[in-house]
Amino acid sequence: MKASLRFGFVSVVCIAAALFVALLWLGWISNDEAVPRLAPGDRFVSADGIRLRYRIVGTGEPTIVLLHGFGGKIESWGGVPDAMHCGRAVVFDLPGFGASDRPNVSYDLDSQRRRVLAALDSLGIRRAVFAGASMGGAVAALTAARSPERVLGLALFAPAGVPGLLELPGAGGWVQDSRLLSAIARVLVRIPVYGVLFPLSMARQGLSVTASYNAAFVAALDSIRAPTVLVWSPGDPRVPFAASRTYLDAIRGSRLVTAPAGAGHDLLADSLGSARIICDLVQHVTGVTP
Repeated sequence: MKASLRFGFVSVVCIAAALFVALLWLGWISNDEAVPRLAPGDRFVSADGIRLRYRIVGTGEPTIVLLHGFGGKIESWGGVPDAMHCGRAVVFDLPGFGASDRPNVSYDLDSQRRRVLAALDSLGIRRAVFAGASMGGAVAALTAARSPERVLGLALFAPAGVPGLLELPGAGGWVQDSRLLSAIARVLVRIPVYGVLFPLSMARQGLSVTASYNAAFVAALDSIRAPTVLVWSPGDPRVPFAASRTYLDAIRGSRLVTAPAGAGHDLLADSLGSARIICDLVQHVTGVTP
């Protein structure tokens, strides 16, 4: 009897120790860079109780909403907002990223879509052109699919969301490719102490958003009626060029702009080219030349 109790106690201790080590490992591999310093023009708006940083660049109509990719922030758009002279850009740190709040919630695509729309409601913005990169492109696309009245047009820069077509480097790829590791990680990151130990971890965001890159998301793309332009590089190592075919087949009337192979996944590095693509779309949906 004593031996059984001792064995059970040792087993519990070993399991607890293993989970603690796993928690530390997960926090270490997913740690983000420090919260960015605020610029003079940065402001905050609340969406579903989450505080979002945003920045307004330029004036006039229409409003152009810019949504960054995973691990990104306002600054990820580089010089694109300043290079656009075709409307007012509203650039967000999406919930869970940059200087926005990072609560213990799900960051799946539909939740992010609803938070972006709540933020726009607070700012009095009813309709806009949406431009999104990678994960932000998937959020923008789902917004056009499920809230078509809010979206005038879509500029999608290598949008994520197609299941099986996302290449994560290093340990992040191991977790993504293993159902067991993913299941364990999803439990660990929702433990409240995880957020205390690793306030800058991207694990909660990554695990929940990639879980929503699924067949239901792809099926929703068929509902998009907004004029859509896709930008992709054949040399993209993160969201393969093959994913562009899924988007083109699903979104009727969409067109593809092929970026140089050397651009890879960092399409926004070409600020002038990206701004031109967005402004061409604005001209198409409004009929007004910038």
